[in-house]
Formats: sequence, structure tokens, C-alpha cells
Amino acid sequence: MSISSLEELERLRPRPGPAVTGAKYDSRRITPGDVFFALPGKHAHGIQFAGEALARGATFVISDQPHPTGTVVSDPATYLLKLGQQSRNARTGAVIGVTGSVGKTTTKDLLAAAISAYASPGNRNTPLAHATELISMEAKRIPTKPIVLELGIDHIGEMKVLVDLVRPTHGIITALATAHLDGLKNLATITAEKTLLLEASSDSFADIEAAKYLPSSVRKRTTTYGLEGEGADFEPPFLIDRAGHPVLKLGASYRLPGIGRTFARNAAGALAIAKALNIHIVEAAARMVHMKLSPSRLQIIRSDNLTIIDDSYNSSPASLVAALEVLLASNKPTTAVLGDMLELGTSADDLHCSFSKSAMTINQLVTVGEKAALIAPNHPNAIRALNTEEAIEILANLDLKGTILVKASRGMHFERIITALTSTKRRS
Repeated sequence: MSISSLEELERLRPRPGPAVTGAKYDSRRITPGDVFFALPGKHAHGIQFAGEALARGATFVISDQPHPTGTVVSDPATYLLKLGQQSRNARTGAVIGVTGSVGKTTTKDLLAAAISAYASPGNRNTPLAHATELISMEAKRIPTKPIVLELGIDHIGEMKVLVDLVRPTHGIITALATAHLDGLKNLATITAEKTLLLEASSDSFADIEAAKYLPSSVRKRTTTYGLEGEGADFEPPFLIDRAGHPVLKLGASYRLPGIGRTFARNAAGALAIAKALNIHIVEAAARMVHMKLSPSRLQIIRSDNLTIIDDSYNSSPASLVAALEVLLASNKPTTAVLGDMLELGTSADDLHCSFSKSAMTINQLVTVGEKAALIAPNHPNAIRALNTEEAIEILANLDLKGTILVKASRGMHFERIITALTSTKRRS
């Protein structure tokens, strides 16, 4: 019988201490009982933060560098992945992998609520992050509880590492579109990489639009989902109410906390998997009504005269389409604050320009950054800001009413704009 990851960590402990209950490689996330993996990084080595980790309750340190309370291994990152695989081997419940060019986190959150599963927090979707989550789940001693893991990639080969680690029983693709082109080249490569999740899963699911790009051999064994009338295998009866919220009509009405048709599509995917796990759709819908949304993903913030659509977490062509759809269906006048979409490679200029027609229908446009300035160059009410700080100053002097969308890639730090818009002074 193979040794568990927790047993192996206990074996490596340099001196007696409290029981090991997890593993982390970010000292800021340490909780008492964790082993701190001090990894080499691009800008600093994790061993520099060993003191902070120990102060937060780390039991000991594992690194390729010596430490008085540590154990030395030649490749701590690879070792952490090995431990994650051992924890995965101890699981008997469903392990559901969620990937896609847009909608991963929302679908993960919806699915976790629908089936009462444990889910990886936030957007922590890398191999090392999932290794730590699997180890923590082993420590909780609930091997049959289903877990939902978001699998995000930005370079070729990363999905193979992820599926080898988590060995999903179920896999779902929410969307296939251009994103992370610096590392993933083109849509064909994106499709090939993300399809590895479905190939590795016993039960596979895909949005009906994403399924069009799948190889026929994979599509034949994949359950498709969508909205009514789209020809998918599974089409729950959603409608969108006046406030933009999806409502599931199943005798009773189940109003979900998100907004827009894209959110409804993600909910449909979650319900499809719940059904496959023999959870009644009404029970799953009732649970989703009370789900907690991850912040800054089409999050609605309302004040007396202004509705803010906070979609500042990230941006890509596919997610911008969804966000603009929500904005254009919202109360007028409409304002869009759009920043650069990053990691689009040589297609960046063309992809930003492609939004010019839809942007012309927005009452007021504020673009931030060199690439975003290519959107709707002839807009009569456009203001061009060079950076986020300049945009904050511009917005402070505008009489904003109706609905404002705030969206850009994460590197633009548009959370600062949200903070400025929601300040006491702005809301008064």
C-alpha cells in the first residue's frame, strides 16, 4: 500500500511538532499546520519568506535551500506535485475539472453550489495550487466529497500536467475562444490543449458553441448544453428577467444571483453535471440561488443614480462580448471604461478594433491604454486615457449616471477604478 502525502510529509519533518494539515507555497496563505514549500521564483526565492511562514504557523519548511527548521529536496516544486498526486490517489469521490476561455470561475462556483462540493478558491487554477488543494482535502478526511477544480492554462503542455495531477472523473469546457495567444498561439491550439480535459474524463460536457470546435471523436461522447432552442443535449428552461438575472422555470422560479445570458449558459453546464451525478435539477437550482459569486466578474454594484458593472478581474475578446451584452441591456445612459486586453500576440490590434461597431452604440466611452484606444476611433463621446491613474482622474470629473461597465485585463489593475467609483465621495 502506497504511503499517503500526509504520511510522507510527517516522515520528512526535521523535528517533532503539531500534526501536518496541509501544504502551501505562498507564505501569505499559510495556516497553522501547513508545511511551507519555499520554491525558487522569477524575482525571489521562497526561502526569504520562511520566517513569515513559520510565524503564521507553518510546521516546517521544504526547499532546495537549507533552513534551520527545514528539509532539503532537490526539486521542491516537482515534489509538491508528487504529493498532490498521492492525495488524489486517496480520493474516491467525483473530481470535476472546469476549463474554457471564459466562464471557468463562475461555472466552478455554480457547480460547487449545485452539488454541494468543495471547490478550489478564487482563480487558483495552476498545477501547484491544485496540488496544495488536494493535500488539504486529504487532511480533511472526506475522500468521497466531490471536488470542483478550475483548470486554467496559458501555455502549451500545461493542461497535460493538470489532468495528470487531478485525474478528473468529469470534465467541462465552458467556451473556446482567443485568449492567452502569447503562449497558446491560436484557436486551434487552444482547442487541442483544452480538449485534453475531456479526453481524460469519463464523463465530458461542453457548451454547444464550444462543442463545434471539438474533434468528432470527442464530441460524440460529450454531453452538450445550452439555452433553449440551440439544439444542445441539455437545455434547462431559462429566461432573463428585467434586471438581467437568469431565472430557471421549473414549476417554481429560481432566480440566480448572476447576470446575463452567459451566466445562464454557465448555470446550464453546472446543472448538466448535477444531473449526471443523480442530483435532481430542482434541488441543484435551489442551491444555486444562494451561491456566493466570486468578486469582479460581472458583479453589479448599485447606488442611487449609478449602476456599476464590475468586470474588472480580467478581459478577453469572448468575455468582452458578454460584458457589452449586459451593458447594452442595462439602464441608459451607458458608459464603458475599457482597458487593454493583454496576451493577444500579433492579433491584438485587430481584436481590439473588432469591437468598434458595438462600442459605437455606447453613450460614453473611456478607453485606457494603447490597444484599447483602437476601439471606436470615431466615437463622438470617447475619452482616451494613457493609464489607469489618468482614467481615475477623468472619471472623477464626469457626471456619471445610468450604467457603467469597468473591464480590462488583470494587468491593468482596474480594481483601482472600482475602488474610486465606489468611494463614499462618489456614492454620496
